[in-house]
Amino acid sequence: MEKDTKQQADLRPQRSDLGANIEFIGDFDVVQAKGIDLADGGICFSTDEGLPFEMRFGLDGEMHQHRAHLIWMKQQEDGTYRYGMKFVPSIPVPKIA
Repeated sequence: MEKDTKQQADLRPQRSDLGANIEFIGDFDVVQAKGIDLADGGICFSTDEGLPFEMRFGLDGEMHQHRAHLIWMKQQEDGTYRYGMKFVPSIPVPKIA
């Protein structure tokens, strides 16, 4: 099992610290989902596609804008939340004449 974990870590892209403030907005309207399970404290469901978000942040004096899908979310012991997002191709916005 330890070897599998090392191999998975080797496949992950290298991480860099990022202390930037990030603005992001959910880029979806009504989302159809399939229920997995239900408990008094919450619900689990699945979707056919990732939940898309648009985000922007400054890094080294440059503004970066990306489209990403929410991959994971976890509440921390201090009550804050961490999110894992995967960059996906941006959808072209038509130009207004």
